[in-house]
Amino acid sequence: MIFLGLGSNMGDKVRNIIAAMDHLSSAEVLIRRRSRLFETPPWGVETQDEFLNIVCEVSFDGSPERLLQILLDTEQLMGRYRYYKWGPRLIDIDILEFNREIHSTESLTLPHPFYPQRPFVLVPFADLEPGWVPTGFDQTVSQILETLPLADIQPFEHKDYIPVF
Repeated sequence: MIFLGLGSNMGDKVRNIIAAMDHLSSAEVLIRRRSRLFETPPWGVETQDEFLNIVCEVSFDGSPERLLQILLDTEQLMGRYRYYKWGPRLIDIDILEFNREIHSTESLTLPHPFYPQRPFVLVPFADLEPGWVPTGFDQTVSQILETLPLADIQPFEHKDYIPVF
């Protein structure tokens, strides 16, 4: 199973996430299921707007490196500019898990090394797949979440976004 995390905290955040999913769907990536949207506080640099975050399960027939390139191309096409580390972003798309592969190169580490520590990823992940055990762990995402502070993470309802479970 392949899971992606998407987030936005600039402009029309809902439209940004929907546009990213639409672009991915036209670029070899099949979105099978997606969590609800969650409004999450900024992480890393706290003096910025709130984020919207989701997790999607996708199908993809290529390599992890090819998927990463599609994600980076999508971010660039949408106008993402990397102001500074953990700064505001129009769209951010990360590979969280790729068929349980353990992989490390200069440009890609799988699974994403920090997602099990980040509530803004785990809350939507648990919404989508609560029984998932992150690669290299012995607890489910729901169990890990119980050990983390959730700091105002709330579902975000929007008429243009309907989750697919």
